[in-house]
Amino acid sequence: MRALPLNIDVTDPVSIHKAVLETVQQFERIDYAVNSAGIAGSMAYSGDHEIADWEKTLGVNLHGVWMSSREEIKVMMKQEKRDDR
Repeated sequence: MRALPLNIDVTDPVSIHKAVLETVQQFERIDYAVNSAGIAGSMAYSGDHEIADWEKTLGVNLHGVWMSSREEIKVMMKQEKRDDR
């Protein structure tokens, strides 16, 4: 099994797109993906939590994971199905 270590900003759609392209160039296809980006964010009580900190947490944990899946699915949907049974 091979791995391709990449440094990606999951809050940046361009960074995600480039990483998916690089992955396809290296492996020729994407058959599965694990999108596990996440940060803990501020540990402040909700009433004391800064909006910018909350938006950063959502940007990574929610939007970043979704945008990554979105780019990977675009590639997967165009691929021929593998018959590895």
